[in-house]
Amino acid sequence: MDTVLALLPAPAHLYGSALNGIRRRLGPQIQLQTVDHPVNDRTLKELLSFWNPKGCIVFAAEGFTLSPCAFGKTPVIFIDRTPLTKGNFLDVAQDYAENGKTAARELLQPEISDYAFVGYKNATAWSRMRGDAFAKAIRLQGRRCHIFSHVANGDRTRQLESWLLNLPKPVAIFAANDRTAVDIHALCTHNDFRIPDDVSILGIDNIASICESVTPKISSILSDFEQGGWMCADLLMEKLTKPRLKRTLRLYPSLGIVRRGSTNLLSGYDSKTLFAINIIRARACEGLTVDDIAAEMGCSRRMAELKFRQTTGRTIKDLITEARLSRAQVLIRNRDLSISQIAKSCGYNSENALRIAFVKHFGKSLNAARSAGT
Repeated sequence: MDTVLALLPAPAHLYGSALNGIRRRLGPQIQLQTVDHPVNDRTLKELLSFWNPKGCIVFAAEGFTLSPCAFGKTPVIFIDRTPLTKGNFLDVAQDYAENGKTAARELLQPEISDYAFVGYKNATAWSRMRGDAFAKAIRLQGRRCHIFSHVANGDRTRQLESWLLNLPKPVAIFAANDRTAVDIHALCTHNDFRIPDDVSILGIDNIASICESVTPKISSILSDFEQGGWMCADLLMEKLTKPRLKRTLRLYPSLGIVRRGSTNLLSGYDSKTLFAINIIRARACEGLTVDDIAAEMGCSRRMAELKFRQTTGRTIKDLITEARLSRAQVLIRNRDLSISQIAKSCGYNSENALRIAFVKHFGKSLNAARSAGT
């Protein structure tokens, strides 16, 4: 059986989604072999001799040193290689600039004038690109954007705390990744800032073990790592059929926002409506109905609907539908799931009910969305 090597900088379980995408594209006829320990030129040569792979996929975190030349005639695809230096590389990478724009769209609110970006603890290209795009999008709307970037010397935690203390409040902060978001959360909690009323926090990568380790839990942009893996394998297959294929860069997107308590920017809403909105966010895909929400609010269905319309300008059913369809948008990218399975996971009684709702809301069919990867 033909083999493809995946070179990982950390244990394989941390890359589950991306590896699933690679396997899905390679199919059952090609074995994916992972190598999750440091590899230098000598050990790489030995690995290539041992496996004689059809190609390699390298998870190239910041500072990865192996070049395409080290692989000899073996085709190699790099994923998330930063900085994206010149050379004959075949690359798949997150759309870091789009990450920043997505964060801005999520955090922008009429009542918030000040926004901020906190960069990663090390000076990394991906952090800079996210921050630059976020700041540009915020300033385009005429709002202020404050930046806290890499600290070369001194105590980063102390400097970050001082910076947070001096930020105008309320402020909405986009963190370079989930771990950075947790650091911000800890400092805000220590200084008795109310999250999200004084400081709202948005991370990226949606690592549940990190985002849900604190209270309130941290909202995060869900990167489409599985699609990134699929694109790597697809580019490798293209290289195998087109040996002359030269430098290529393909970007994979984010799937959307996983909203948790750290970005609940609805502090102006009455407590019952706010409580109901949080229930919808958490349980919409469990078959939640308008009557269920009215019961949770402790009032009649008519009164619940009236409160929602007065406060949000929308109906309870609108919010339930949006939450379900947002989930469907995520699941449709997983080609191993049938439409029937997706419908059930999103709280719909039938496949047809999901199809109708999806077309009405997005203007395209589920099958078209799946084919387009959107």
